[in-house]
Amino acid sequence: MLSYLKMKISIITSFPFPNGKATANRVMVFAEELIKIEQIKNIQIVSSSSDKNNSTEFRPFINITNIQSLPFNKNNLIFRFYRELLISIRLWITAKQCNANIIIITIPSALLLVPIIIFKKPKVLILDLRDAVWTYLPKGYINNIISFFLKALFKMASKKADLIVVTNKNEASLVKTISGESPIIVANGISSKKLTTYLKIPVKPISKQVNLSYIGNVGIAQELEVLISLAERYRASLNINIIGDGAKLKFLKQEFERSKLNNIFFHGSIPPELVEIYMNKADILFAQIGNNFSSAIPTKVFEYIASGRRVLLGLPNGPAKDIFSKFHGVKIFEVGDVSGLIRSYNEILEVCFDEHSRQKNIDYLANDFIREKTILNLTNKLNEII
Repeated sequence: MLSYLKMKISIITSFPFPNGKATANRVMVFAEELIKIEQIKNIQIVSSSSDKNNSTEFRPFINITNIQSLPFNKNNLIFRFYRELLISIRLWITAKQCNANIIIITIPSALLLVPIIIFKKPKVLILDLRDAVWTYLPKGYINNIISFFLKALFKMASKKADLIVVTNKNEASLVKTISGESPIIVANGISSKKLTTYLKIPVKPISKQVNLSYIGNVGIAQELEVLISLAERYRASLNINIIGDGAKLKFLKQEFERSKLNNIFFHGSIPPELVEIYMNKADILFAQIGNNFSSAIPTKVFEYIASGRRVLLGLPNGPAKDIFSKFHGVKIFEVGDVSGLIRSYNEILEVCFDEHSRQKNIDYLANDFIREKTILNLTNKLNEII
């Protein structure tokens, strides 16, 4: 039990905040809900982006400190390791300088675990495992070594943690196996604010010229190359929009240019407030995660569903497939299976999806996937600790 009447929390993320996609959404709800605890005086979110070093107020009693990290080639693994390790140490040191009583580290960047191991533990340390990154590596000798290294890092860091948080039962089982610790589950989902925002988008019939949109990170996990085959098959009746950026964006543009298709459009990264506009224009929203990411749950899909659009998903067997198959207006195909993609696309064009279907989805979201509700596991546990 801590003796402080009023305490400070530092939340460390290696992603930009508040514009850091899924990670930022999770951190935002953490901060907004934790500040409601009576004993919490202030929350400092320590994040990394290409913006200059600065500190700003995000909400009353919630501040952001940004650590500048200039863009670099993420395909160079040795240089990437060095840069991510360096920024992890800088983030940790900055968080410690805030004189926080409680530090929360949210991972997918596994190198954020290194400072936990080498530096003195804060009074309360919470590990938020948003992604079990060691499960995402394809099979192979080198990758097996990396996976072993990442699991060893996590095991050592977990021994210093007062609490471990995960997003689903699958991750909880992985953590238990590696560390011996029993984590609590704070499921991903959608914030009540975003749900209210996306509810303003009206349900509409599919246009003759179909607009299919992907919104999110354009990275390795998404395997968006499969959209080339869809664009070729429906060249005359389908427009595909890719909204976002990431490590595979340049490669994808080159692949689409080689295909000489004129029905694929890249819009780049957009501010969060414009996402609603692109969802409104879409007839179908698309997402996919590769087989190596079977433990992941793409949180953007919860927003897709809230927007009242049909959703086309490529998913491996795992928690994401189990969850999203229960919603109306969602078609799921095997990852990378072009014939399955085409079949599911044709089926979703024929799906009867109306306001009644949308309301069933909203009810399910509201009952089980509102972030402010799922975080109660953390706030209740933290209240016990402090």
